[in-house]
Amino acid sequence: MDCLGKIASEKFYSGSTAVGFPTALACMAIIDSLGLDLATKNIVVLGQGVLVGKPVTSLLKFRNLSPIIITSKTENKEKLIKEADVIISG
Repeated sequence: MDCLGKIASEKFYSGSTAVGFPTALACMAIIDSLGLDLATKNIVVLGQGVLVGKPVTSLLKFRNLSPIIITSKTENKEKLIKEADVIISG
């Protein structure tokens, strides 16, 4: 299941299912495999696309993390990216 359907997507974003967006889950698995303490890291998510950015942001927030979201309207993009410890882009 890929969460692209309305019901699965709503369950994912409410945190009430173990099923998720495959690419977002893969990003989190890679980060977890590195053994990073994300609570001490400056995390930047580039974009809020349906397949990566928005789901990854939600997965981070489910872990009580506060990623910085960069969109086309974000000011000081370059500065925020340079200060990031972790950058997620899809």
